[in-house]
Amino acid sequence: MKIGMRTIKTALAVTLCIIISKLFNVTTAFYACIAAVISMENTVSYSYRAGLNRMLGTILGALVGLIFSLIRPGNALLAGLGIVIVIALCNQFKWKKSITIACTVFCIIMVNLNGRNPLEYSIVRALDTLLGIVVSIVVNYTIYPPKINEKLHNEYLNIKSKIFDVAKEQITNPDLDSENLNAIKKSMVKLEDLIKACDEEFSTFRYNGSNMKEYVEFLDEIKKIVIYMEMISTLNVSYLLDEENIEEFNRVFQCDNCYYNQGEGSLSDDENIVYNYNVKSILKHLELIKNSNIYIVRE
Repeated sequence: MKIGMRTIKTALAVTLCIIISKLFNVTTAFYACIAAVISMENTVSYSYRAGLNRMLGTILGALVGLIFSLIRPGNALLAGLGIVIVIALCNQFKWKKSITIACTVFCIIMVNLNGRNPLEYSIVRALDTLLGIVVSIVVNYTIYPPKINEKLHNEYLNIKSKIFDVAKEQITNPDLDSENLNAIKKSMVKLEDLIKACDEEFSTFRYNGSNMKEYVEFLDEIKKIVIYMEMISTLNVSYLLDEENIEEFNRVFQCDNCYYNQGEGSLSDDENIVYNYNVKSILKHLELIKNSNIYIVRE
């Protein structure tokens, strides 16, 4: 069983929330711990966003809950009306990710006062959440912060290495049902997710020298290659490359006469013309990728 760093940091954040709550005796450890767990994400910027969404929802839910609890706490009809208002306000402010916590805090205040002062109880619940969020972000930022930029760069190197083998296989055997092509597609999705995460990390925490544009351009080239390879896979052709493509194939894959025509037929056949067009496009984009060299950006 593998215990990851995110698990350890979540446990540490919960521990700190309990200790701080007991030391200052102002907040309730239970709600602070929940906020810390929810706010611990796989990147610091995601932790910040999750914490911000939770804080906005907490404040909104607490305010609406305070107003309704001052009218008549625990009233079923008012509670239903309050939920409608909370959700409508979150949608109005475009706080969709805050809806769940806003409704939760509203219900806690509306039905769980048990004779306590509504204003005091609302403030304490907001402080609980704020404590959990701050502790979670600080822990995530200071203790082995996620190296999202390194994950991105490693995935870039991985897909750059694999695309040449897959393309070579697809060109030399168009009828081959390659699982490697599906693997490339999965890597593309992963790379795209990492680009988004890393871009947000750079923009949120003022890192310098972000090169997300280069990664995006690289991913665009990969997508184009995959499209052309899929086109080739639909052809029922005895694959004959023209002289220009044979020469380019040998140059891109850095070998002497490593490709030679194996099929029968004529280069003038319609499918062979389409096949050579797609091969030419693949080789062109492979050449662009081959010459690209993205350097990792350090924080």
